[in-house]
Amino acid sequence: MKIISILLIALLYILNCSSQMQTVKAKYMTRKQQRRAEKTDSYYQIASGYYAQEKYDSVLVYGHKSLAQNADNWELFLLLGKTCSHAGIYLDANSYLYKALSLCKTDSEDRAEIYYALGENEDSQHNFNLAKQHYQMVMQLAPKTQLTERALQKIQLLSQSD
Repeated sequence: MKIISILLIALLYILNCSSQMQTVKAKYMTRKQQRRAEKTDSYYQIASGYYAQEKYDSVLVYGHKSLAQNADNWELFLLLGKTCSHAGIYLDANSYLYKALSLCKTDSEDRAEIYYALGENEDSQHNFNLAKQHYQMVMQLAPKTQLTERALQKIQLLSQSD
């Protein structure tokens, strides 16, 4: 009789612990799914696809839809900045790119990518000294990368035209 009572108590204890673990697991998966949903912003993905196809009007439409969902995505602001720069909307491009820079809290290579886009935007406006400064920031933030090599080439081209 004692053994059966002990086994029943042990069984109840195991079942209770198991159900609590399932609750913790469910909470964890919910948070994980939320983070995944934030990272895979479908409007952002659509806008990125249009950018690759050089359909800049569509990028702006879907980019602004994405902004309504997630206004803290530095990559979205970078995309919008590069799009505006290609479309010749230089002042908006600068606004988006500086916003991307303020939101980007990740590694230096990400920040270097933003500075490179700023350099290209200033280069397009014939602000060569400012473009050089941005390209030099790329070289400081991400040495020994292909982006740095491209920034160095841009600086050399700008120096030849001085």
